[in-house]
Amino acid sequence: MMLKVFALECLLVVVVICKADIDAEDFLTSFGYLNRNAFNRVSVTDAIKDYQSFNNLQVTGVVDENTKAEMAKPRCGNPDRHGYNGYSKWTKTTLTYSFRNKCEDLSDVAVRQTIREAFKMWSDVTHLAFTETSGKGDITIGFHHNSHGDNSPFDGPGRVLAHAYFPPEGRLCFDEGERWVIKTTGTDLFEIAVHEIGHILGLEHSNIQGTIMYPSYSGYRPNLQLHQDDRRRIQQMYGVKTGTGTGTGTGTGTGTGTGTGSCSDKVTDCSKNLAYCRSPPQWHDYMKASCAKSCRFC
Repeated sequence: MMLKVFALECLLVVVVICKADIDAEDFLTSFGYLNRNAFNRVSVTDAIKDYQSFNNLQVTGVVDENTKAEMAKPRCGNPDRHGYNGYSKWTKTTLTYSFRNKCEDLSDVAVRQTIREAFKMWSDVTHLAFTETSGKGDITIGFHHNSHGDNSPFDGPGRVLAHAYFPPEGRLCFDEGERWVIKTTGTDLFEIAVHEIGHILGLEHSNIQGTIMYPSYSGYRPNLQLHQDDRRRIQQMYGVKTGTGTGTGTGTGTGTGTGTGSCSDKVTDCSKNLAYCRSPPQWHDYMKASCAKSCRFC
């Protein structure tokens, strides 16, 4: 009898461990760290290490308590690692946006004002301009439950809050299963919108904590501002907004200087291998050294 009980307990332990591994693998697959169909697929251990490195955790290759806690945080549904070739940006700087439907939690006026302010965060530092339109805009915004026609169904409260598509797709989808609030404690529509608009403009996730483009959401942040890394990356793509105003002043100065600087590729086939720009460590270092310009590392 004791042997039977012991065997049953062992079986239950194995089942629990396997279930945890399957959940971790599903998570890593969903967010781009593990591709079961890739020719050069990485091991689960390497995928865990890559996730830990990206999220500034101790790199152990094991789903420890800190890793589980990070995986459990609400976050953007876009992957951190991409398996496609090429990155994109808009070929024009004046963009329109429109709403596909209304948010169940908030008034239409409040949502429109919040989205307008979210776009302004990016237009304040670049040459971009955004205008709402009643027709179909370059960018479309919607609130959806579960499946909503893009093969990326939402999961209800928690976990995935929203996702968005790179140019020129321009779709921004919020999970209607969340309890949305505006600039207060809870799931802040303003911060999530600023983040997702970053994707719509062509930005990937950042591994720098505190940036707008960091993938997980840690709660409401009063007086939200773009991080210097957010500004640097978006201005690389769309230029720096020049100030306007009037003023007078005089001054003289002289200076000389020489310098060298480069942002270039060192090999000729970078455009064929852009999928590896943000890939696991064994490729990342090579791409950073060889394809700095194409991968936007500089």
